[in-house]
Amino acid sequence: MIKINGKIKNGSNHLKRAFAFILVASLFFNMMPMYSKVQTSKAEETDVETPKTISGLGTDAIVNPSSSGGDWCIVYFGYDKNTYPFAFRVLSKSTTDFGGKTMFLDYAYRLTIMGHDSQSPYEYGENGWANSKIRQFLIDLFNNNSYFTSVQKAAVAPSTKTSPATSDVVDDYSLFQPLNNDYLFILDRSEFYNRTYGYVSNGMYTGAKRYNRQGDFCDWMLRSASKRSDGEVYYVTPNGSSLAMSVQGTSGVSPACNLYLSSIISSSLVAGTAGEQRAEYKLTLKDKDLSVSAGKITNDGNNNITIPYTITDNSTVSDPTQLSVVITDGAWTSDGWSEGASVLQYAKLNMESIASEGTGTFILDDS
Repeated sequence: MIKINGKIKNGSNHLKRAFAFILVASLFFNMMPMYSKVQTSKAEETDVETPKTISGLGTDAIVNPSSSGGDWCIVYFGYDKNTYPFAFRVLSKSTTDFGGKTMFLDYAYRLTIMGHDSQSPYEYGENGWANSKIRQFLIDLFNNNSYFTSVQKAAVAPSTKTSPATSDVVDDYSLFQPLNNDYLFILDRSEFYNRTYGYVSNGMYTGAKRYNRQGDFCDWMLRSASKRSDGEVYYVTPNGSSLAMSVQGTSGVSPACNLYLSSIISSSLVAGTAGEQRAEYKLTLKDKDLSVSAGKITNDGNNNITIPYTITDNSTVSDPTQLSVVITDGAWTSDGWSEGASVLQYAKLNMESIASEGTGTFILDDS
C-alpha cells in the first residue's frame, strides 16, 4: 500500500487529522530484482493521532465482545463536533443481519438527550421509528459534514432489517422496529438482548451501562415501542435494565451503524493489545476520490526499492505530507482482502518532496 498523510480543510478550520490514502500493492515478493504488477486501491485513515502501526488487514485484528459480558473492542470513527473522536463499541466484527457484509458498531457514549416524539399516542409498528424525532436527528447528523468526512460516509452501509435476526431476543413486551436504509440508528430492544453483542450479563445487564462525557452512568434510548401502550417506548436505565417510558420522555441518544467490510483496508492499534478484547483501533478506509498508482518497481540488488508514483486527487483532502508502503502476501479485491492475507512490511518512502508525480525509496526487509 502507498499511503499519503495530509490535512482536511473544513471552512476556515484546518484540522490536523491523520488521513491516509493508500495504493494497495499486493506484491508477492520472491526476492526477484524487478516487480511490475501492482494492484491499486485508495483509502482514508480515521482520525486518531497515534503512530501508524498496522495491526491487521481489514478487521482481522479486531475481536467480538464476550457473550453477555461486554469487553468490547473500540473503533474510532467520525468526530463529535470536531472535538472528540466517536468511540464505537464493536458489537460484531462481521455480520449479514443488516443487508450486507458489515461490521456492526454502537456509540459508547451518550451523544445528546431527546425523545422519540412530542405527541402521544405514538404510532408504533413500522411508522414508529420511521417517523420519530430521533431518526430525523440522526439523518441530519449523518448529512452534516462536521461529523463525518465523505470517505467515512461512503464506508457506512445503509442498514435494512425487516425483522429480528435469529440471534436477536424477542420478548412479549416490545415491538420490533424495522430499519429501512438507515445509516445511523439506535438499537432495538431485541438487539440489546442479543447476547452475542455483549450487553446482557448474567441477567443483571451490567455490561449495558453507557457514559456521558463526564464519565457518569446515564440512560439511553432504544427504538422499540411498547406492546402494552401506544404511548410508551423502551430505554436503558443507568444501571443497565431495559424499561418502558412515555414517548414524550427524553433519554440519551447513542447512534449505531454498519460499515462495509469491503471499505476497510486495515486496522491500527490505538490502545490495548491487538487481537484481544478491549483493544482500541483506528481504521484505514477506501477513498474513491483519490487514487495513487505505481509505475515499475525496481530493486538495485541490495534491497533498495524505488517506486515511481502518480497521484490523482479529486477529493477535498489536500496537503499530502507522507507516502508509505505496506507489503502484503495477499490480494485486495472488490470484496476486501483475500483470505489469510497479512502484512509483511510497513515503511515510509524516502523522497525530497511530494508532488503529483515522483519517486520514493525504501529498504526491503527480506527477513
